[in-house]
Amino acid sequence: MDLCFRMFLFLFLWMHIHHIQSNDLHLQKFVSNTTMNWADAVQYCMEKKATLVSSPIHTTQTDLVKGYWTRKQRRLSPWIHVIGCFNEAHIDPSQTVKKTLTSPSVVTCQQTCSMAYYLFFGLQNTSCVCLSDHFSVTEAIDPRLCNTSCSTSEVLNDCGGPGTYSVYKAGDLVFLDEHDLNARYMALKCSDTTRKFVYLQYSSLTVNCQCRRPGTELNDTNYSNLNWKDCYKNCKKEGQYLHGDYDVVDPVSACYGTQTGNLDTWVGIARQNFTSFSLDLSYSLQLQCETCHQSFCSFTSCSDHNHALCEQSLLEPTKLTTRISLAHTTQISNKEPSVSFNPYNNYKNGDKQKLEEVLLTLGGIIVAITTTIGLLVFYAKRRKRNNAKDSSTSCSQAVKYVTHGEVNNKYDCIMLQTVTTKYENYSHDEHHYDSLRE
Repeated sequence: MDLCFRMFLFLFLWMHIHHIQSNDLHLQKFVSNTTMNWADAVQYCMEKKATLVSSPIHTTQTDLVKGYWTRKQRRLSPWIHVIGCFNEAHIDPSQTVKKTLTSPSVVTCQQTCSMAYYLFFGLQNTSCVCLSDHFSVTEAIDPRLCNTSCSTSEVLNDCGGPGTYSVYKAGDLVFLDEHDLNARYMALKCSDTTRKFVYLQYSSLTVNCQCRRPGTELNDTNYSNLNWKDCYKNCKKEGQYLHGDYDVVDPVSACYGTQTGNLDTWVGIARQNFTSFSLDLSYSLQLQCETCHQSFCSFTSCSDHNHALCEQSLLEPTKLTTRISLAHTTQISNKEPSVSFNPYNNYKNGDKQKLEEVLLTLGGIIVAITTTIGLLVFYAKRRKRNNAKDSSTSCSQAVKYVTHGEVNNKYDCIMLQTVTTKYENYSHDEHHYDSLRE
């Protein structure tokens, strides 16, 4: 068993070393000689059939002292309109595209559907459906039936309920009269002289609140001096909505039926900050990009200059494909925002790469365990055959001294050796007695 134990110990150490070094074995990293902005860094890695690193690394390279880019970005979703709560029977499977999210999130569902060129989308916990542009918005039911929360960190936090979907609509990224790109909430100003939508940065501002449920006989409910989140909650308690199905470029029509006078009134239109590692989320505003100095990272302007640190998979370096996105993206800096196309690769994200590495490591472990078991079985069978052969040889030698009887097992073989010895001694003594008598 000493040989078997040594083989098992060798395989165990090999698997342990392979598990520790799996990331280094599967990924090759290299850095650009010059510095560049984030968009140029993405393009540089793409030309090398690679992608920017997804996380900071520990390195002592002197050319990375200035810093290097990663894929991590802070982005801002487009304006999202609250449409309402709908029975799942109202969701036509033939007119929808269904996706499953890792966690319930309005912004994640919006990004998923916007990439597939859908404006309307709905959520039922982690189930995300992309809806046709012809989706009927007139059959909204009691919003209290959509009682599943998404994430407390998100502005829009309704993710359907049992048998219901929370439906939203992705609006514009930015409007011509929108001067504050940090705005997150929208209100409506309707006076005798001014009718327009206003963009507010803080939900803590207190303005008027009007709760509506179009298509029903319910009277609108009005509140004074509420912030956006409290207005949204109060409307839901009344079985009504902080209505968001407005055409923002037509404030005159939006003011029709508004009963809050000359003061600003909240509307159900908002947008959300989020963090992303993907290079394909083109229908969103890019706020900042992550830059790292050694292992310390922070968000900075995407127009700054840093090195491009790229990583390339050694498993399939030639299978990267390029996907051209037609949706627009905007980078926010100190300068005026510019809109440009986003011809970035459809790279695998960091989670998928990690999954591949885990599966490869698991496969190696399974092969090693199977090999070890096979060697143990082979060694055990071989030893058994050798023991049986030794027993058979001993018994066959003993049989030469016995003219009658049969050896059946090891015990018989041992007894036979004893009897044979006595028989030999007896024959010798008898021969000696005959000699004396003669």
